[in-house]
Amino acid sequence: MSQSEIGSFEGYITKVFRFTANLVLLSDKRVFPRKRISDIFSACFYGSVFRNKSIVSISEESREGCLTRRVGSISHDTIQYGLDHLEVASVQEFWNYLNRRAKRNGMFREGEFGDHMVGVLDCIEVYSSYKSQCPRCQKRHVTKSENKVKKKVSQYYHRVVVLTLVGYDFPVPIGMEVMKRGEGEISCALRLLNRLVDQLGKRFLDIIIGDAAYCTPRFFNQCEKMGLVPEVEMVNCITCVIVNRNTSVMVSRNASVLVNGNT
Repeated sequence: MSQSEIGSFEGYITKVFRFTANLVLLSDKRVFPRKRISDIFSACFYGSVFRNKSIVSISEESREGCLTRRVGSISHDTIQYGLDHLEVASVQEFWNYLNRRAKRNGMFREGEFGDHMVGVLDCIEVYSSYKSQCPRCQKRHVTKSENKVKKKVSQYYHRVVVLTLVGYDFPVPIGMEVMKRGEGEISCALRLLNRLVDQLGKRFLDIIIGDAAYCTPRFFNQCEKMGLVPEVEMVNCITCVIVNRNTSVMVSRNASVLVNGNT
């Protein structure tokens, strides 16, 4: 990425999203920090733009690279400590602001599904450990081989439900929710949808697509109450919600059935 491209990119996110000015929405739990959380977040954001592969490389860029004049020198320990104490709710608030701004600027008008905003729900595993755990960790028993002896051990892991808008040039994630211990995917997904409808409004999402696990009366009834599938027959919903999670073409085809009523 050349300096002129970086300058154009910065100019765009400043003009369209007021990116830097709204970093004040972010907060953390550190006491008397030497570096603002907005600087740490900016370092990670630009690090991803510049394709830095690790926190160490981001730290190096902040000392003697293109990040120096943007955020100043930040050690990798400071970045790790800051991110560890970052308030997740403030990140979601900043995330919601960016999504609302994108919609207000017409970035979601020319999608594959016309005026309909189509979201895909999926559950992914983001962390696992045999030792470390927290109150939100899920627990399972797995077979592990030690010294050629197989035995069952406890494994702790995190799963999150992610909601992503599809039908545009690239997928647009708009929210995620961490599953609580002992909680099912449907309960977590409904909590995510309720929160996003509350924060972004009903007009931000029209149609929900998921895999076969979401084909339950509870899920459809709750979606109807939230107004997420207001003009679609239940039979069509069930047909279209069964999506091959590994095939993006299938997602588009099933969403088109929902929107156009084709079979």
